[in-house]
Amino acid sequence: MCAAAGGNLKSLTVEASYDNGTTSQKLSVKHGKALLRAPAKGKGVTLRGQVVDKQGNPSEVTVYKAFLGR
Repeated sequence: MCAAAGGNLKSLTVEASYDNGTTSQKLSVKHGKALLRAPAKGKGVTLRGQVVDKQGNPSEVTVYKAFLGR
């Protein structure tokens, strides 16, 4: 179980990269959801999520080519 699960979440940030992680853009997160633009047809988007629980414990995950544009 994630330390930041349920009511223990202090912060959530999400970044998107359209060049395989070389540069990234911080996304707006509201109510646990991030809005991003779809990548160009045949191109992928890399997503990085970072959470911190109320005790200050951080966790991060990066998903390369999380999905492809259509």
